[in-house]
Amino acid sequence: MEWDAFISEYRQFFARPTRAGQAEEAVAVERLRDLAETVDGAMERSQARDYVTNLEYRNDPVRRVGDGLWERLHDAVGAETGAESSLWQYGKVESGPDLRSRATADPDGRVFLSQQVIKPLQDLYDSRGLPSTEQERIERRTALQDAARAFVDLTGPEEHQVSDRLHDLDRQYVPIGFGTAAAWSHGRLDQLADKVLPADLAAEVKSVRSPQPIPDFAPAAEKFAERVGAEIGIETHDLLARMTREPRPRQAGVAAELLFERSGLSELVTTGRGAGAEARWEIETVINQGFADLKPLPKGTDSDTRREVSGQRGVAIAESAVAKVGELGERYRSAQAPTAQQRATVEQGPGAQRQWSPQQAPAAQQQGAGQEAKAGDLESLREVLAPGAPAAGAPRLKAGEAAQGRQGGGQAAGRGAEAPDRGTNPDVPSR
Repeated sequence: MEWDAFISEYRQFFARPTRAGQAEEAVAVERLRDLAETVDGAMERSQARDYVTNLEYRNDPVRRVGDGLWERLHDAVGAETGAESSLWQYGKVESGPDLRSRATADPDGRVFLSQQVIKPLQDLYDSRGLPSTEQERIERRTALQDAARAFVDLTGPEEHQVSDRLHDLDRQYVPIGFGTAAAWSHGRLDQLADKVLPADLAAEVKSVRSPQPIPDFAPAAEKFAERVGAEIGIETHDLLARMTREPRPRQAGVAAELLFERSGLSELVTTGRGAGAEARWEIETVINQGFADLKPLPKGTDSDTRREVSGQRGVAIAESAVAKVGELGERYRSAQAPTAQQRATVEQGPGAQRQWSPQQAPAAQQQGAGQEAKAGDLESLREVLAPGAPAAGAPRLKAGEAAQGRQGGGQAAGRGAEAPDRGTNPDVPSR
C-alpha cells in the first residue's frame, strides 16, 4: 500500500460522525492498524504505526487521563524510590469492569486500574477551577495513591526481569510486597502529587488525608519500618523505599542487612564471610516468617480494627527481628569469650606480661591447647633440658613408666653433675 493511500484512509477516521460510539471507533482504529502493516517502505511503515498509536492514545479514555499522567507517575515513583528499573510496558494502563482490585500490576508489565481509580482522577482534571467537596478530594487523593502503588509494584534493581516478577507472586511474599508498596505510596503521596500534577491540582489533593490502603498489610509494613528505623537510625519512608525497589523475596533481606550492619553485629562476627551471611539469613527468616504469617482478619471486621491489629503485628515482627539481633550478639560474644588457659598470662620477660585479647580467640581456638609453640622451638627446648631427648612425635611413656621416671630423676639430681646413666635412668631412654 502506498503512503498516500494510507494517509487518505487516516483522514477518513476524522470524517466520522463526532457522536460515533466507542465500539465503532475501536473498529476503525483496528482497520488502520492492519493497513499500517501493508505500507510500502520500512520508514513509511514505521511512521504509519506511530500514527495509529497516537490514535489509540487519543481515543483511549484510560490513557487520556491527565494528558500523560501515567507516564509522569511512573517516572516520579522511580525517582522517589531510587529504583534502577521498572517492568512497566510504557503506556500500558488498562481498565475494565471485571477487575477485582482497584489497582494492580500484571507480571508482564501492564497496569490495571479500576474505574474507582480512573474516574476520580479524570474528574480532577475535568472539574479544574470548580469547587469540590472534601469527600471528592479524598476520593481523588486515594485514587492517585492506588495508581502509584501499582507502579511501585513494578520497580526493581537494574537486572530485574519478568521472571523475577513471577517469583513475587509467591503467596508467602504477598503481605510484605503489598504492605511495603502501599505504605510507601501512602506516606509519600504529597511529594508524588507535586511531581505529577499542576500546582493547583496538587494543592487540592494535598489539602486532605486519605485512609491507609490495604488495611491488613500496609499498617504492618509501616509500623515495622518505623520500629526498625528507630533502632538503626533511618527514616521510615527511606527504609520502605529501599525495600520496595527490590523484588519481594529480597525485601526482608534489605532490612536484615541494615540491622546486621548498623547494630554493631557485623563487628562481632570475625569468623569469616560465611558466618556473616548466616547471621543475616537468620534475621531475614524471622522477618519473612512474620509477614508470611499475616492473614486478613475475618470478613466483616471494620477497617479501623484491621489497621490497628495490622500495625500491632508490624511492631511485633520488628521486635522479633531486633531480638534475633540481640540473640546473635550474645552467641558471637560467647564464642569469643576466653578459656581458662587463654586467660593465663604469657610471660614475655622479667616483669612483663601479656593478657589474652578477644582478637586472639579465633586463632587460639583453631590451633587448640598445647599447639601454640612451634615444633622447632620444642626441639630446641628438649636439647637444652635433656640432650638426646626424643623428637616430636616419638612414642610417649606409659603412665606407670613416667611415675618411675620421676622417682629416678630425683635420685639423679642428688648426684650433682654426674652424667646421666642411660641404662638406669628412665627419664633418658636408651637409643
